[in-house]
Formats: sequence, C-alpha cells, structure tokens
Amino acid sequence: TRSEHASMWRRGARSAHSASRSLGRGAAGRAFACGRNHFGSLVSTPIFYVNGTAHVGHLYSALLADASARSRRMAGEPVVSVTGTDEHGLKVHEASVRAGLPELDFCTNVSRSFRECFDAFGVGYDAYIRTTDPSHAATVEWLWTRLAKRGYIYEGEHSGWYCKSDEAFLTDRQVGPGPDGGLVSLDSGHPVEWLSEPNWMFRLSALRGPVLEWLQRCPDVIQPASRRQEVLALLQAEAEAEGGGGDLSVSRPRRRVPWGLAAPDRTVGPAGSATEPQTVYVWLDALSNYLTVAGGAPAAAAAEAAAACGGETDAAGDEAFSAVIGPDGHATAGAAVWALARGDQAGTSWDASPSQLPPLAADPTGPRAAPLASGPWPAFAWPPAAHIVGKDIVRFHCVYWPAFLLAAGLALPKSVVVHGHFTAGQRKMSKSLGNVVSPEALVSGAPTVFADGAEWLPPVSAVRWYLAARGGLGSDGDFDTEDLRARWDKDVVGGVGNLFARLTGSALLPAGQLPDPGQAGLSAEDEELLRRVQEELSSVPAAFAACRTGAAATAISAAAGHLNVFVTAQEPWLLVPGKPTQDAQRLAAVIWTALEGLRLVGTAMQPAVPQVAGKLLDALAVPADKRSWADMTPLFARPAERETHAWRAPGLHLNLADPASGSHKRPATLLFSRSPAAPKARRP
Repeated sequence: TRSEHASMWRRGARSAHSASRSLGRGAAGRAFACGRNHFGSLVSTPIFYVNGTAHVGHLYSALLADASARSRRMAGEPVVSVTGTDEHGLKVHEASVRAGLPELDFCTNVSRSFRECFDAFGVGYDAYIRTTDPSHAATVEWLWTRLAKRGYIYEGEHSGWYCKSDEAFLTDRQVGPGPDGGLVSLDSGHPVEWLSEPNWMFRLSALRGPVLEWLQRCPDVIQPASRRQEVLALLQAEAEAEGGGGDLSVSRPRRRVPWGLAAPDRTVGPAGSATEPQTVYVWLDALSNYLTVAGGAPAAAAAEAAAACGGETDAAGDEAFSAVIGPDGHATAGAAVWALARGDQAGTSWDASPSQLPPLAADPTGPRAAPLASGPWPAFAWPPAAHIVGKDIVRFHCVYWPAFLLAAGLALPKSVVVHGHFTAGQRKMSKSLGNVVSPEALVSGAPTVFADGAEWLPPVSAVRWYLAARGGLGSDGDFDTEDLRARWDKDVVGGVGNLFARLTGSALLPAGQLPDPGQAGLSAEDEELLRRVQEELSSVPAAFAACRTGAAATAISAAAGHLNVFVTAQEPWLLVPGKPTQDAQRLAAVIWTALEGLRLVGTAMQPAVPQVAGKLLDALAVPADKRSWADMTPLFARPAERETHAWRAPGLHLNLADPASGSHKRPATLLFSRSPAAPKARRP
C-alpha cells in the first residue's frame, strides 16, 4: 500500500543516512557549506529551445544573467557567463519538417537568430553552446554511462502521461481537465497524451530524498523563497506517494523521436519483446549543457584524479555512490549520495583556469573579447554560481538536475534563480493570440504608435531598463509599451540625463571642468546628501547579482531623485556671476556634489544599461578602471583627496558637447533622447 511504501522509503532513507554520516564524517571529519568558494563563477541562462525564434521572455532571461554577471565582475569576481540553444527533440524535428530543412540546418538558422538578438541588446556571454556540438554528445554519454554504472539507469517500460509541448513525462498529480474538457498539464496548460513504451528509466524515486535533504540544508539555493516552497511541497508529496513518486524515463524510442542523441545503451525492451533504438530524453540532454560548457568529462576526470593524487579522503568511488536495491526491488540512494546531500562530503568540483579563459574585453563589466562558440571547452568553474531559469522549468532544474548530479557525485549548483514570465495585455503570450513581442522588431522594425499618436522606435537601452525595472522573480510582469516609454522618459532621460544636461551647460559650468569648492570643501548638507545617495545604492550590487533587478532599478531611481531634489532646492542658476545672489564657491560646491552623485548613479546603472551608464561615465571623465563597486565611496573634494584620487581632482576636463560653429557657448550635453511628443493637432 501507499502508506507501507512510504514507511519503507523512510526506513531506507534512514539506513542510507546512517551510512552517509559514517562515510562523510569518518572520512572527512567536517561538513561542507552549501556553496564552496572557487576561483571563478559560472552564470548561466537556460539554453533556449529552437522550435521558434527569440521573444521578449527569452531576452529577459538573458538580461537577468547579463546583469548578474556584470555586477559580479564589478565586485572583482572572475565570471564566465554562458548561454546557448537546445536543439534536439520531437518539436525541433517537426518544426524543421515544416520549414523544409534538414534538422541541423534548421537549428543553425534559429540558433543564429538567438545570438543576433542577444548581440543587438548588448547581452554579454563568454560562451555560447549548442547541444548539437560534438563535445556535448561526449558529455551526455559520459554522464549516462556513469549513472548506468552506478545502477541509476535501468531497462523498463514507461506508461503514463506525456506532454508533447513541454517534452515532459507527468504524474497523475500533474494532470487535470483543461478548458475544452481534455486533459492538460497543470503546470503549462498544454494537452497531454497517454503513452506506453519501452524506455531506459532513471531511479528518481531513490534520489528525491537526497534532493529534499539538500534543499532543506541549503535554504537559499532556490530563489525566491516562494519557488523553494513549491519544490519542497512537490518533493515531499512525491516521496510519500506510492512508488516513491515514480521513476523518470530518460529515453524515447527513436521511431518516435528521430532527432536527438542516440542513447549509449542503444536498445531496450521489456522481457520477451523486441528491442529498439532509443533517443536520450531531451531534458537529460539539455541539462547536461551546463556540464559541457564547464569543461565536461575531461574537466571532471581531471578534478577527480587531482583529488585522488592529493589524498582527499572525502572522494568516493562508484560503489559508495551506487543505488542500493532492496529485496522488494525498490532502490535507495548510495551512502555517498546522502553524504553529498547532507554536506558531509564534497562533490567533484574544479576551478576556472585563467590561462584557458578568453581575454577580457575593454568593458570592465562586460564579457570576454572573443566568446567561445564550440568545444572542446576549457575547464570553467564548477559548480555553477547561478542557474537563471523561467518558472516553467523549475522541476527540471530543481529536482531532475540535482538528482542527476548527486548520483554522479558532482557538486551541486550554488543557486537557482527562478523568474516570472512576461504577459502582454495581461494575457499569456502566444502565437495564436498574436501578442508575442519580438524584441528586435520593437527596436528596429516599424515605429510603435502610442496612445497619444506619437511614433517611436525605443532604443535598446530603453528596453533593457524596462525589463530590468518591470520584471520580477515572484510574479509575472506585463509588457506594456506605454509603460516602457514612461519609465524611459522619467527614470533615465528625466532623472539622470536631464540633470546632467542642466549641471554641465555653459551657464553653470562654462569651463567644462570639475569645479573647485576651494579649501572649505563641501557643506555638511552636501556631504550628507552624498552619503544618502551612497546608502540608497548600497543594496544595488547584491540585488543585481541575485537578479533582483526591479529592486536595483528602484534604488537607482530613488538616488537620482535625491540629486534632483537637491539641485532644485539649491538653485545653482541663482549663484552664477551677475546674479544678485552670486556665490562662486557655493556654486562650485553644489555642482561638485551633484556631479559626484551622478558618478555614483552611473556606476550603479552599469549592469542594467551598460551603454547608457558608459555614456554618462565617459562624459564625467571617469576612468575605465574606476567603475567598480569598490569605487562607490563618495568623494568630498577635500584637500587630501586631491592626491589620493587625482583622477577626480578639481579642474578635470569633462567630455562635454563642443560649441557650435561660430559660437562660444556650449550646448547642453544631451546623453539620452526623450521619446517624441505627440503630434500637434492640425487646425481646421
């Protein structure tokens, strides 16, 4: 019965727990943290399925990873950011047939379109992986062979629900009635069908307990917390269900899925039946990309060999990791798997090799100069610092992927960041509704016509800022071009660009140089403002690194708001020569204070809108090596700072607009353009 099996599962888990305690603590004598520190961090997007072209949801995932990687680089962290395309599976095969192209040619075309989209929006990546890369096939074969050798892959027959759109097998709990009366996936709403076929199966029932143990030990691995609770509830319910929640099919008959990697154990069939070729289940294939791009089997083998040569006693072999099959046929995870889940033993990990990484680009926040696009891949860091994924693929990244890694003895990801989706008009984007937002069409196609009649092609930075500010981890965001326009005009053009133009025009800054407040320096009020701006921005580095871009954008806008309020209150235009209230020293102090605040704001904006931030920092003559989080301490123009911070000394020439021909006055330096105003109504 279900209760008897649940009891049996708990007894097996306790037995394996005891063995893991003995193995882990007896050998290593210590507990390992949820995320060990290594040289280098791997930050990944999901790899994007090539059955269609990139839409705004794909771009949002990529921008979150880009902002996280840029923020980490600004903190001095060696980062490798990776993205790519998932190119196997039945839907890809069917899409290629509709397009009249061989599968690989079809995949190449769509994959190229994703790269072009990301390049157009300034998404940085150090490596771009395609699952059709031969190096990836070698990784999948290595992982499959290791799992099979340890008893976690076995010959069986799968009977159950299958969602073709999601390419996922589902349990009875995951299926329910749809709006048209048919059965659908409760997660995605897509139709399901009943399948019965011979497959290779993965003993997920033996791994749910260790995955649950890991997630309970490391409460911050899944972000936000609400997603973690969903995964915990799912695991607990499945672990207590009959059969321990069931096992996972990791292959499909090749006659049904002709496009994909051939399973290393190429034939399978129930006893007494004819065997047939099998294709690796698309999610085992796809998830392995993170391992491929981090160095794959060669990096793992080298790390394990180094650990053995170094005498690390917490390394365990196949026997300790192997599944334990009970007399009733039910399996539990090996003792070393439990030790790894509990933190009593370290999984296989490795550091990035600086000599093998591509050279850094000129942009200190950006990716490396020459992104890698094919294997063999150098030994990038493992485990990943962050997997950034959409809410629709949480199960695959937070249940299946750690189960595969635990069984293989590999170190687990430090974090999985789950973001919401973008809707359009408060409705899910879909081709049938015609409301899918194409990022490239938005910025390079026909201008968008707004409610007031204005026509505008938003710049790339406007879309980046909007997605950063409007998206969220806990809930979905609605993509609204009216809101995009309003946020660009208010937050970036008005809050930052116009303030810079007001401060650096000929009237207030005729010499185009950083002003000199003199020996008196700034007032207590000026210094307090800069400290307030610094405090407002203090949460921004961690927020960007953790993909909480909405919180970061809010803090940046608030800091810019403090500066605008200050300038309006100080009225520097009344302090210029010739005015009854002229005061050259006070004018210099006000301008210095506001420009210094803008330097902090511009530095903080870099992960979200590197092009905009770069323009502002270039105009302020901030050197490229002074744009990190370590440079976020405000300067007060004190005499001692003029020597220690010569790059910010009074008298420094700013990079401002030149006077027009025949004029001695400089025009305002307009860094960013506001969206066009509504057309004037014609008189009758």
